[in-house]
Amino acid sequence: ELLASEPSKRLAREEPLTYAAICLQMGKLYWYYYGIDASGDQIGQEARMQAAGEWLGRGEEALRRSGDQHVQGEKSLRESRDQPAQGEDPHENRAERQGASLPDLRESRGEVKKELEEHLALIHFHREIAKWTREGREKGLYRAHFLRLKEYENSLDKAENDLIRARGRQEVLESLYRQRGHFLEDGVSKEEYEQVLGRLAENIRTMRSGNPFVTKVLEDSRQILDLLERERGGKI
Repeated sequence: ELLASEPSKRLAREEPLTYAAICLQMGKLYWYYYGIDASGDQIGQEARMQAAGEWLGRGEEALRRSGDQHVQGEKSLRESRDQPAQGEDPHENRAERQGASLPDLRESRGEVKKELEEHLALIHFHREIAKWTREGREKGLYRAHFLRLKEYENSLDKAENDLIRARGRQEVLESLYRQRGHFLEDGVSKEEYEQVLGRLAENIRTMRSGNPFVTKVLEDSRQILDLLERERGGKI
């Protein structure tokens, strides 16, 4: 309903980058917060991904539209720098004008684009991997997914808050646990796998929070680590 509202459509048309950034934040709200309470995860990651996917997909569409506006905006800014203001000496303050930074839009757009692509790639893999496997097209895809998970886990160091860090790491841990065989069969070396798992385990075990939601997520993650260690017969 909110996505289809007239103000939402107008914002998407007139300010596509702003709209994309809002869609990203809404998608992350569903991805990390939806269905979570102090007693645990009430709906599961798949349901959260599905709910987040619509917002993230709209954000990606808006970001594509913002590209043309961004290019035109930079061109206009450069042209305005080259033109002296009315009544101004053509050479006066020229260096100052040329030293002015381009809009922060470029950096903002890059950050929004990276986060949208990161989350959408994870969603796409979870949605499509069963079909790809049935069709015999899974070769190379598990390794690519493993590398995305590795990059995603690294990016969580800079996440906005502890709940996002804890939930993101739990998601990576669950994937490493469930899909270990697929990763190794698809070209991920045992050394690569153990390195990522070891770093992840350390991050989960050393993380502390006074937030009861975060504490519950960490407890669940540590139980998975304990299960992994029992199955492996050794410390991670």
